[in-house]
Order: sequence, then structure tokens, then C-alpha cells
Amino acid sequence: LVLNTNAVKTINLNHVATVHLDIDSCELALGNDTLHLTNPAANALSVSPVGFVSNSLNGALVRSTNSTGTYLYPMGSTVGTPRYRPVNIAPANANANDFSVGFVNSDPNNDGFLTSNAQAPACWVNDQWYHHIGQLTGSSNADVTIAFDDQLDTVFTGIANYTSNNWTDQGNANLVSNVSPQLSTLTANVTAFTDLPFGLTINTIPSNITPMSSTTICQGDSVQLDADFDHTIYTWLRNGTPIPGVGSSDTAIYANQAGTYQLVGSNGICADTSQGVVVTVNPLPNPAISNPGTLCAGGNATNLSAATPGGTWSGTGITNPTAGTFDPNVSGTGSIQVIYNVTVNGCSDADTTNITVNTLPDASFTSPAAVCDNGSPVALTPTNSGGTFQGSGVTGSTFDPTAAGSGSISVSYILSANGCTDTVTNNITVNQSPNISFSAQPTFCQSGQAANLSATPTGGTWSGTGITSANNGTFDPSVSGVGNFNAIYTVTDNNNCTSIDTQSVAVNALPDPSFTAPATVCDNAGTIQFTATTSGGTWSGNGVVNASQGTFDPATAGTGVSPILYTVDNNGCQDTSSE
Repeated sequence: LVLNTNAVKTINLNHVATVHLDIDSCELALGNDTLHLTNPAANALSVSPVGFVSNSLNGALVRSTNSTGTYLYPMGSTVGTPRYRPVNIAPANANANDFSVGFVNSDPNNDGFLTSNAQAPACWVNDQWYHHIGQLTGSSNADVTIAFDDQLDTVFTGIANYTSNNWTDQGNANLVSNVSPQLSTLTANVTAFTDLPFGLTINTIPSNITPMSSTTICQGDSVQLDADFDHTIYTWLRNGTPIPGVGSSDTAIYANQAGTYQLVGSNGICADTSQGVVVTVNPLPNPAISNPGTLCAGGNATNLSAATPGGTWSGTGITNPTAGTFDPNVSGTGSIQVIYNVTVNGCSDADTTNITVNTLPDASFTSPAAVCDNGSPVALTPTNSGGTFQGSGVTGSTFDPTAAGSGSISVSYILSANGCTDTVTNNITVNQSPNISFSAQPTFCQSGQAANLSATPTGGTWSGTGITSANNGTFDPSVSGVGNFNAIYTVTDNNNCTSIDTQSVAVNALPDPSFTAPATVCDNAGTIQFTATTSGGTWSGNGVVNASQGTFDPATAGTGVSPILYTVDNNGCQDTSSE
């Protein structure tokens, strides 16, 4: 029988091919009928890559065998999902046999062959398609090979047939894996054939976990772990212990604790424990911001700190996000919010704090711009009380220029309020007062001549007893009389600094030059000694032979009238009397 057109060839009754069956580029649809190839040669059937035999539930391809060769059954279907799932049968001996194969491209449960009735070691039965494989005549054992697509189906590990309402494994099956679209195969030795279904099974239920994201997470986060195989019972383990609160039907969990997670998957018959998935939970960094205390407007910028360094700062007043530099001159006053974000090992956390920036108190004060070094203490008047004055010459809230020294003197006022301190400094110029120096004064005698006193710097005024000209400093002893008198000199310089000094002026009394002498003496009377009221003077005149002793010799004087003078000095003041 040769079928070589690209079409579906349908057989509507049971048919026998005696020589050769050649299926080329077509589907041979048997329906519920059978096609029996009676030629027992293994090569009596040939098929192109796209030719296959299809059947309904009761239809089958029957081949007679009389060798240990491999007999191909090119079974396929276009019903539902198109599939080509051929079967090879290799008898164990050359005895005569007739083997039948039918392919059902649907869930065996639909036909009453319950996949849930799997007997160990079969754990899961293919619920997409199955085969009817029977031995119509003969009794030879045979190797049965069933092909599948490990990409479109799954990777099967066993062959079972449905007997006594259970899927029973046919023993150790040999798996040959190929890369799709080349089909993989399973081969099992079958010793007892029935016309009941043969299905592919998974003899161990693969329990694998698929993390849906990174298994390295942060504290407070979770990673979804999914089971990648359908089980009846799911038992999730962490570090080998069932996880509380996880149900046996949960196909996924959210892991938020560190540990090794496993899945024990079971269909009620077989169970498998997955490889461990290690979940690492990194702790969140501690972002706690250290309290910088109260800051003040006008103060210096400061670098903020946190429990975990290396983060980023933000907020009003932050001028360096990396160093955390906060400048109160930028932020302004009030409660200023600052945020710190830090990331360690991919985990981030943030802290927020409010920094209080207080207004500086007003430490301004009034003080004189300039004073004289001989001036009186002056008051320092603050705008706001409660502070402290500091500086040379400062006592309390007064400034004493006589104690400060001359020059530019810095005086500071320090005022604190609400944790903030302001300092204002005023400079007070202390001008040096004029340095008065008196010139040497003349000797003043009773009833003597007036004279001008002098001093430097010039330009001042004089006052006191005996001063008759304030501008010239004229002192008149005839006005003052005898005695010691204070001449007061007052001078003011260009800085309006005034100095006053006093010069003592002595007015000496005139000495008493009176003396006694005889009115008449004889020229032979011998020497005469004059007597003065005030001693120490000098005598002169005709006949005076000793000027200091006041000795008079009449013989020397000769006859006639001889005037005698006596001069006496008292502290530079002289007076003379005559007889």
C-alpha cells in the first residue's frame, strides 16, 4: 500500500496490507478501524519525515513480526495540539506475533484512565496523550520505545500501563534525550501486553524552586519563591523545618527570613525534596542622625553625622550632600528638616530630624568713639541687657580711659540667649592728653617787675593769684604779694583733650637793709663797726675798709661828709640803705 499524496487518507473499514506500507507526505487516518500490515519484515513499513498514522480511540495500526528487528509505528495526530509520537517495538525473539498500537492525543482522564491512580514508582502520568499497545497474537516479550518532545511535553522517566484501574510502572526505562525538535525516547521491556493504555510517567516528582527575584534581600523585604512543578501537596522548609503558616496547597511563598529554603513536593504517592535556595537577608543600615544641638544664625557651618556614615544628606541648609555640611546662614532660622539616606549592601534606610536654628541675640551697644586718656569713666550702654563687657579699662559697664591706655582700644559685649551667643566689638580711640612742660621762671621779688610765665605746648591759658594776663601768662608780684602761689596752666589739643598743670611761683620779700652809724666822728677816732639789721650784706662808701664786716676808718675817709651804703640780698632780691 503506497500513500504518496500530500493529503489525509482515510480508511473506513478494517484493512490488511500484505506486502509493504509506504506513507509519504500524508496522514493515514484510521478512525476506529485497524490497518494490519501482515508482512513480518521490520522494513515492510516506510514513512517520510511528514507522514504518520492517526486513529480514534478504538483504531490501531497492527504489524506482524517474526524477528528481533525494530518495528516502527509512526503514530501522530492533528486533533488539538498536533503531535507526532511514534512507537518502536522490538520483540525479544523471532517467534510470530501481532502487535497493535493506537495513539490518543488527549487527556487519558477523559477516557476513564485516571492519572491520579498512579502506583509507585510512577509519581505522575502524562495527562496530554497516551498510546494503546496490545499483543493480538504471540507471547514474545518486547522492548517498547515511545518517543516524546522534552521541550513541548516534559522530560519523562518511565513507562506505565493501565491495569486493574491503576497505572503500573513497566520497570526500569532507558531514557535517550535529544534536543527538540528531534524526539527523545523511553524504552521499557514489556512482558505482558494488554490492549489497555500505555502512558509516559515521571517516576520522581521534580521539586524545584524558582526565585522570582534576587535571593539577597534587605530586612523588611521578601523574595517570591515559586514551585516549578504541579504537586498535590507542597511542604515548604526553612533550614530543614516546615515553615509555620504555610499551607500544603501553597505553590509559592514569600521568604523574608534568612536561611535555606526547600520544597518537598508530593502527589500523594511520590515526594521529592528540592535543592536548597539560600536567602540572604542583609540588615538595614542604621541611619540615625546625631543631634547637632542648637545652632545659631550667623554661626559657622557644621558637618552633621549619623550612626552609619557614607550616605547622602538633603534639606534646606545642606551645602555639601556628601559631607553633610549644614550652614545656618543658608537655612535661615526656625525648625529646619534634614534627611539622611544611606545604602549598605544594597539596603537603604533614611532618617529625618529637625534642626533648631535660633536667632542671634542683639549684642550691639553704644560707646564713645573717642575719649582722652585723662578723661572720666564713660558708660557703655547695651541694646539688650544681661551680657558682659570685656576689654582694657572695662569695669562692669563703664570704660575708664585712664586705665585703658592710649590708642585704639577694643571693647566687646558678649550676650547669650537660647543657646546662642553674639559678640559685638566697638573700638574706642583713647587720645593722649597734652603733656605740659614748664619753662624756668624768673625770680620774683616784692614790688618787683611783672614777667611772663611760659609752658609747652603753647596756646593754653593761665590762671591763679598774680596772673594779670591769662593768654600771656603774665605774673605780677606786686599784685600777688609775698609768698608761694600756684600758676595754673590749661591747654586743649586738636583732639579736644585738655591738660591742666600747676607751677609754683615764689615771690620773695625784700630784705631790711637798715643799719646804725654815728652821725659824726673825729678823723682820729679810730675804726668804727657798723651794725645792720639784716646781716650778710655788703658795705660800701668812703672810709669803708672792710665791706663784709662794715668797718669804717675816719682817717681813711678824711674830713667831710662820707655817704655809707649797705646792700643786702634775700633769695635774689636786693635792697640798699644809706647813712
